[in-house]
Amino acid sequence: MPRKVVIWGGTELGAGLAQKGAAGGDSVILIEPDAELLDHAKLRIIRSLEALVNKDVISAKQRRVILDRIRFEVSPTACHNFDVAIETVKDDLDSKKSAVTALSSLASPKALMATTTSLHSVSKIAASCSHPARLVGYHIPALAPTREVVEVVKSEATNSAAVQQAVDLAMDWEQTPIRVADSPGFVVDRLARRFFIEAMLVLNEGVGGVDEVDVILRDRAKFTVGPFEWIDRVGIDTSSAVGRALNTKLENASRFAPLSIEKTLIEAGHLGLKSNRGFFGYVDGYVLPAYCVDRQSFSMDPMMRENVLTFAVRVGAAVANSTEQYILARLLAVVINEAGLLFHEKVASPGDIDIACLSAPILPKGPLAWSDDIGHRTVAGLMHRLSETFDPARYHSAPIFARRA
Repeated sequence: MPRKVVIWGGTELGAGLAQKGAAGGDSVILIEPDAELLDHAKLRIIRSLEALVNKDVISAKQRRVILDRIRFEVSPTACHNFDVAIETVKDDLDSKKSAVTALSSLASPKALMATTTSLHSVSKIAASCSHPARLVGYHIPALAPTREVVEVVKSEATNSAAVQQAVDLAMDWEQTPIRVADSPGFVVDRLARRFFIEAMLVLNEGVGGVDEVDVILRDRAKFTVGPFEWIDRVGIDTSSAVGRALNTKLENASRFAPLSIEKTLIEAGHLGLKSNRGFFGYVDGYVLPAYCVDRQSFSMDPMMRENVLTFAVRVGAAVANSTEQYILARLLAVVINEAGLLFHEKVASPGDIDIACLSAPILPKGPLAWSDDIGHRTVAGLMHRLSETFDPARYHSAPIFARRA
């Protein structure tokens, strides 16, 4: 049965969710008090649907049906008796709380309420809601290239029925839901950011160039895109902002500390694909490396070499040279280890962590499933070698691997 859905906020995310809901068969009201922003949201949806028609994804008739299911309103009084309300206003705590307060005053006790925050505690936002047990986080990760995964966040007050209702909603809208606890960065942004930082550290150390690192991940480990193309797609400024927030929320965890390489690129206006230059340059259909690397020689001690070789063989990169194997093993190890930390902290189940990585997509295989193939001793061993070589705090092994090793 079609739902009556309210989306509060004429942001890019608000417009995208309004389109998703209408395409999923629901009746949608998009609320935006600023008439100009509301017009921009409507135009964004129209253009998005036209692009789908031009690509033969939907027909012209389907476009009209989807658009007819969306009402555009400036006043919140236009929404009543709704089944679902999702706020998509700018991500500062006061704005989120105000939107949730306003919506909850109009909601029935049975309506599902959702916040799309990526930076703030869902539990803090729920405190401003008249029905906190009915409020969930509905997070679309900023660092997921496809933006098709949804992290359904359970606050301290959320009941299980609301979580299931949000999971069902996401599935009806052809999104992939995973259940997560209220934790900084949730799953996808935290794993992606850890991956990006390690790739940039490899770059800073002169071990490999941007094109080499990306090719190694694509060709040797079957990644859809390499880390630097991925950062360029989501935006270097976006990735950096997520990283700064994570670093603060996780109490300055050294593994999420900001890197100067990003600041340099942002100050130069090199933000990635949207500015036609980031780690790569995008000119006339060509993609070329645009960040110069001062290549440095490096060596591995016998124990590191043994760990790297075992790791590489078990991920199917036995024929790669030693530098390729080192880059591949190091980048995969830190993501797998971060997944282990997420599991240890009870942020999500192993299955949901793996599904998130496959749906985002971060890895071509779930990190915890991959850790079983590689061996927990090998993962812990490589993390230990990295901690001895670099920073023990940055490369502290997740308890699940250290214990089983």
